[in-house]
Amino acid sequence: MILYNAKQLRKDLIIKRLIDNNMSMQQAAKEIGISKATISRLEKSSIPDVDTFAKVCQWLGEEPNRYFIKLANKTNPAPDIEG
Repeated sequence: MILYNAKQLRKDLIIKRLIDNNMSMQQAAKEIGISKATISRLEKSSIPDVDTFAKVCQWLGEEPNRYFIKLANKTNPAPDIEG
């Protein structure tokens, strides 16, 4: 199973926008090519659409796979057979 890691995207977006660049939401939104409302939603861990996700990843300079977590499949082990 693969899960989207909204918390990691949120963290990376906030770090780049505020700490690295001291940008307002409006400035970052303009640079990324999305709305200020979308930035706000992403910073609240909302799930973006594919186009928005691609734009944000490009702006962050990150590969999209950074924001997905692969969970190991849990299977039942074979029973011991005594012979």
